[in-house]
Parts: sequence; C-alpha cells; structure tokens
Amino acid sequence: MSATDVIIPTTEVPAKVKTTAEVTEEATTYLVTGKRHLLVSDIPAAVSSLAQACQLLSAHFGETAKECAESYFYYGKSLLELSRMESGVLGNALEGVPEEGDDADNS
Repeated sequence: MSATDVIIPTTEVPAKVKTTAEVTEEATTYLVTGKRHLLVSDIPAAVSSLAQACQLLSAHFGETAKECAESYFYYGKSLLELSRMESGVLGNALEGVPEEGDDADNS
C-alpha cells in the first residue's frame, strides 16, 4: 500500500428508500393540512403545506402522474388566493397616487 492509498472508514448509513405507501401517507398528511389552512384562510401556510405534498408526490411518481392531480389543484388554488391577497395589499398602498400615464397626458 502506497502513501497515496489511504483508506478512511466511514459511518455513512444508506438512505432509507420510502415505499409508495409511506410517500402517499406523508403527502396525504400535507395535503389535508394544506386544505385545512385554505379553509381557515391561512393562505401562506396552505401554500407551504401543499408545495410539500406536490414535491413528495412528483418526486416519487413523476410530475405528470395522476396521483399528483389533487395536490396540484389545491396548490394552484392556494397560489391564486395568495396572489389575490398580495395584490389587494399593493392596490390599497397605491390609492390616491396618480398613474404615470396621467402625467404624460397633461403636458
């Protein structure tokens, strides 16, 4: 054995591969939690939970699998509600401020 051939023992444990049932159960938990958050209008929490459900399902089944459909639907719904909520905040902040197009017409 030469000086460059050093063997270093490792204590790495191989990552446990989740079964389909385990992935489905965990994703369903995130999905149900996200739907509950959506129902009680906790939109940011719903987006977070539903994103995790989509990520788990798409990683295991593939992005276009039918198992992902319900998660994608509610994730899209929660993103739409989040954008409505955020645009309402921005719309209220700009109340009374003239638009740039109005200034150009006056000159």
